Amino acid sequence: MGAALCLLSAAGFGAMAIFGKLAYDAGVSPGALLLVRFTLAAVLLGIVLLVRPGLRRAASGSPRGEAAGRPAMTRGRVLAIAIGLGAIGYATQASLFFSALQLMDASLLALILYTYPVMVTVAAVLLGRDRLTPARGAALAAASGGTLLVLLGAGGVSFHPLGALLAFASAITYTVYILVADTVVHRLAPVVLSALVMTGAAGTLGTRALLTSGVDLGFGVSGWLWLACIAVASTVVAMLTFFAGLKRTGPSTAAILSTFEPVVTATLAALILGESLTPVQLAGGALVLSSVVILQLRRTGTRRQDQSLRPASDQPDLGPTRPRIQGAIMRGEHAPGEALKPQQLAQQHEVSLAVVREALVRLVGEGIAVRLPNRGFAVPDFSDRRWQEIAEARRTVEPVMLRLAIERGDLDWEARVRAAHHRLTRTPAYVPEEGEYYSSAWSEAHRVFHRTLLDGCGNLVLLDTFDRLWTAGELARRWSAQRTPDRDGVAEHRRLEEAALARDADTAADVLAQHLTLTVAALTSTPEHVGQQS
Repeated sequence: MGAALCLLSAAGFGAMAIFGKLAYDAGVSPGALLLVRFTLAAVLLGIVLLVRPGLRRAASGSPRGEAAGRPAMTRGRVLAIAIGLGAIGYATQASLFFSALQLMDASLLALILYTYPVMVTVAAVLLGRDRLTPARGAALAAASGGTLLVLLGAGGVSFHPLGALLAFASAITYTVYILVADTVVHRLAPVVLSALVMTGAAGTLGTRALLTSGVDLGFGVSGWLWLACIAVASTVVAMLTFFAGLKRTGPSTAAILSTFEPVVTATLAALILGESLTPVQLAGGALVLSSVVILQLRRTGTRRQDQSLRPASDQPDLGPTRPRIQGAIMRGEHAPGEALKPQQLAQQHEVSLAVVREALVRLVGEGIAVRLPNRGFAVPDFSDRRWQEIAEARRTVEPVMLRLAIERGDLDWEARVRAAHHRLTRTPAYVPEEGEYYSSAWSEAHRVFHRTLLDGCGNLVLLDTFDRLWTAGELARRWSAQRTPDRDGVAEHRRLEEAALARDADTAADVLAQHLTLTVAALTSTPEHVGQQS
């Protein structure tokens, strides 16, 4: 699904050059085109959000940025970045692109612009956000080579030094734009993010128009028609599908699939503007499309082998199905060792069998369920060795992370630790509707407190390790409430917070190690009544 969304986005953006040429022929200036495009798009997205308020919320199955190993962000910072993407990133990139278009041939401009997939992939790998796998490298080579053939197959092109400089600046700006967008795309609904980006761009271009001589809007009906096409098909639809695709595929794959755009441009140019596709261009188009096949084969062939290792952004959105099944297991509605039958779960949750199977595969990767040979899926049985190994790994890794967090954490980290601890102390550990098990709200507050303590270390690899270890032990931890009713967890967490904020690394590490030792002691004897109420 993510690949299809990226391709649809590329088609919309690819048509924009054709709409732009037709708008220019109708007397529209570049300044007017950009201002009307972003303003109209912002208004349309605002209307969509008013009519469909449900689109303001991210899907409940969407991965949290924290769970993906990303540093926490305040809501205000997320909104500021989203608006800045439009006000600085998108407005600048579009202005550079259309300024270059006035000085040079469109095919050469597109060739220079489409160096950005290479830039994005290299930058994402250097930043540790993506892995340059052999399949991804092959797809990148095929897509880039195909793009070269599509664009160079048009024949001779004119060259303008300033135009080329503007084109490269546009490519660099778009690279930064994609990488920054990847930091907030998981934290906002796609429609909200798109609306904020469009509003930011419209604000920048509107301010520029006020400070200069303004823009000429005295063109005819045909000009407005092409501007409407640019705003709707090549901006609103293209933006929404791009963000939705980026959320599911990650920055490198989204950038590679976006190279389908020049194929669309060349095809529409042949159909609408009378240009013809040469054999070289056809070969290039086939190469670009082959990159899509390579990426899809990679996703299909490795889905089961590395399900637990894939970044959350590389997985499809299942909506509430996975968290509902996980919640039922955590609450003891399924006893240890009980079979999880996809057919029954599909009927219970009113979803397709494929959705349930995908949800169960993910839960297996997270340690919430197990897959037994010839028996399907089941709830894990208690195994003292399993929990001891998890605890041993946590006692090895987390004190080191805490020392780094105390050394590197800033005032913002201290404030977030205080807030997370306050939330933990004010959240009831038990609620009547969840019986004698730890409540879902408390369990989440507990996770956030421990992760906030450690995210000051700033090491995404270590944080990802914490996320996986925490998830692997969450099932037993939730059930352990029945075994240690007299344990003073409040005091343990208070001492942990005080030592961390006092910047006493030795004491904090010792307190954390003792806290984890007490936890594993609570997990090493199977309660006979766990799951009996179900």
